[in-house]
Amino acid sequence: ADVTLAADVRNMLAIASKHFGGLDVLCNNAGIDGEMHLLADIEDANYERVMAINLRGVFLSMKYAIPLLKQRGGGSIVNIASTAGITATPGLSVYGASKAAVMQLSRSAAVEYAADRIRVNAICPAMIETPMVAHLMKTNPDDAARVLAVTPMGRVGQPREVADAALYLASDESSYVTGVSLPVDG
Repeated sequence: ADVTLAADVRNMLAIASKHFGGLDVLCNNAGIDGEMHLLADIEDANYERVMAINLRGVFLSMKYAIPLLKQRGGGSIVNIASTAGITATPGLSVYGASKAAVMQLSRSAAVEYAADRIRVNAICPAMIETPMVAHLMKTNPDDAARVLAVTPMGRVGQPREVADAALYLASDESSYVTGVSLPVDG
């Protein structure tokens, strides 16, 4: 599905809900970094694309999933944000802004739907071994080295480490956790 299109998102959620007999968990993981440039050099189209996928996609998915979660008596939404939404990184202003907005959208929804037993949390990964980070390390090795130098564990994280955090936030083990932006950052 194209998460920037409401019709695609509604269809995706309807298919999943029908296939699984309802919706209990939504994990919003679609995201892009866009082009790395200083703010004044960012093309408008790059800004629009990053915001459409990283923020609008999360908004639409939550908007159409919440009624389905209500039908089940509650559930969990896990949104993937980024440490770039917490700390500024040169060249990542639009990406960072989109991820900061995801964290705020998550907090707001957590407050709005807590009475409906819907928990909403965000995960803020740092550098995780993904194609997006591999591209960053190849095209901007100095930036990648600088980030790793201030990472206490001194390594890139593994996708499984983010998945484990998502599993925890999606599960009943985190039944009293909502509105959290959890760094997974080494």
